[in-house]
Amino acid sequence: MTSMKILIADDDRVSRALVKGIIRRLEPAFFEAENGLDALSVIEREDPDVLITDLRMPVFDGFELIAALRASPDHGRLPIICLSSVNERDEIERLAAIGINDYVRKPPRAAELLKRLNKISREHSHWKTHRASWQGKGHPGTVIIIDRDAEYRAFVRSVLEPEFEVIEAGTGADGLRELRAHHTMPSVVLVADGLQLLPAEMIPALVRRAVTEAGAVQPLVLLLTEADVVPPEKASKFDGLVRRSQQPDEFLARLELARAAGAHR
Repeated sequence: MTSMKILIADDDRVSRALVKGIIRRLEPAFFEAENGLDALSVIEREDPDVLITDLRMPVFDGFELIAALRASPDHGRLPIICLSSVNERDEIERLAAIGINDYVRKPPRAAELLKRLNKISREHSHWKTHRASWQGKGHPGTVIIIDRDAEYRAFVRSVLEPEFEVIEAGTGADGLRELRAHHTMPSVVLVADGLQLLPAEMIPALVRRAVTEAGAVQPLVLLLTEADVVPPEKASKFDGLVRRSQQPDEFLARLELARAAGAHR
């Protein structure tokens, strides 16, 4: 237990201090985050063993954080304890559906929190040796972006590399050629709205056909759009939607949410 790394995500500094005071006797390494986006950054950087998170946080709340993690190939099995005042039945059922490991009411009682943490430590201590992986022929970090805007493609590349291999295409036809010619299948295909000649809504079916012919696992095909509302008939052709953003953290958060939604379709 002395080497356990614990991340506490809560926008309330007093709540974080209370949790730290309770579990300090376990002698863990502590990390803190004020919202879900900060928590994702800490997780990528520090690779904690357990996450204790509030649900109601600004910027990126606990529900969004959990959904993003459960869609992650590297951190999908990170043990999560939710710490919140939420007690409505439908909210608790929602938590169970997205895959938390345990739930503790605020303010936490020391004995209860320590009992839950010890239980998770015993049952999930080897999760890092069995990290979730994306199956199939595709490289787990390969993304194809099909977008007319070369500057935006460069922005996406700058955000995703080096964690992902990024393949760029300016048209739907070029994207499909890259897909068929590349030595590995992608895990995600980002298709920008507003493509000419071969429109975005035609591309998902063509991608899936090519991947089926290659005998590989289907990637998530996500629509990259500036629209606040996408017509249901168009949206249904994709595994998820990603709102266009020029802010790196915001773009990554939206991408993770779309991956999480697509993984459960």
